[in-house]
Amino acid sequence: MVSEDAYCSMKSNLPELKRLLEEEHYIRCVTYGERLLSRSHEHIHPIHLVYIHFFLAMSHDIMAREATRARRCFELNRAEKHYLLAITSLNAQISDAIPPPSYVLPASPALSEEGFGKRSRRTSDASQQSFASSATSISDTDHEPTFKRPFHKRTTSFTHSSSYCCPPIQKLPEIPFAPQSALSDLEWVFLADLSCFRGVVRDHLRNIVDLKQDMLPSAVPTAHSHNRTQSTTLAHSRSTSHISAIPIMSHCRTQSTPAIESSKPGSRFANRRMLPYRPRFDPTSVQKLCSEALHELRR
Repeated sequence: MVSEDAYCSMKSNLPELKRLLEEEHYIRCVTYGERLLSRSHEHIHPIHLVYIHFFLAMSHDIMAREATRARRCFELNRAEKHYLLAITSLNAQISDAIPPPSYVLPASPALSEEGFGKRSRRTSDASQQSFASSATSISDTDHEPTFKRPFHKRTTSFTHSSSYCCPPIQKLPEIPFAPQSALSDLEWVFLADLSCFRGVVRDHLRNIVDLKQDMLPSAVPTAHSHNRTQSTTLAHSRSTSHISAIPIMSHCRTQSTPAIESSKPGSRFANRRMLPYRPRFDPTSVQKLCSEALHELRR
């Protein structure tokens, strides 16, 4: 049970945590929230625990979208952890707040001893009348006058004993049941708000899971991309071996210069020395031509 002082202290700290999140101080929000969670959970109300986990998850969620690819996976895992803890606390709070349904015990079908005695007496009276009627019918059908004797009706009484009747059925003991009082309108509104908030947290968690799934193809290469990489490497090696099999031809500067084949790596520089010398470009003639043209234009 959370004491009143611990409840008021944590309630006064939650606005500061929310302010850090709204002002985009995400690292400070995470640090402050972790410091609040360092307290014993016995001194934190479940609703306050839900809000702390939610604010921490939101901070990690936003930092994951702004972080580099290497840091994004860590932030997404932290956000998913806090979202799951918030949902767990919400489920426990909702299940504890909803009262169990009240059941009405049905009437016991067992018969009492008095009712069973009345029924047995009615059965014995009916059997006595049946026996008397059957005896009268037998005496009427007898046609021998010599042996005809008056039939004296004899009353047969059946005593109510344990040898002729079943033992009485015992009633089931009634279970004491004290139905809980119905929730007030304010409590039902509070439960509805908690259910809506749980749906919001689940949507955030689903978004985090989707982001982690989108990162999987880039982090773990699939079989198709792996086979395509192997085929590209094989084709590149074949083309390289084919090019190395072709003899290297020296660059021809003139038509009369013969093509010299070279099979050694250092022969390329040696063949370049064997090429005929070509003098460097001399700009003197061009400068003279330009100066003459300018002189003609100035006239």
